[in-house]
Amino acid sequence: MITGTAVTAMFNEYGDILTVKEVYTILRISRNMAYELVREGKIRCVKVGNRYRIPKTEIVRFLERCYTINSDGASAGRRTI
Repeated sequence: MITGTAVTAMFNEYGDILTVKEVYTILRISRNMAYELVREGKIRCVKVGNRYRIPKTEIVRFLERCYTINSDGASAGRRTI
């Protein structure tokens, strides 16, 4: 099971507010995919001027939503974003 604490520990080197570039680096996705997730509201953010700012806690929430746990505690597998 992925926990908020474990996920947060994965990117302690980043500040509490992330840029889109930091998000796609952390998630190992393309730049376009990161912007698509933000525009679709799958990753919530704040727009400051013409730039997006994403709270680190939002990435933790996003990752937790991407995984489901069966009743026996086993991972249900991959989930398509």
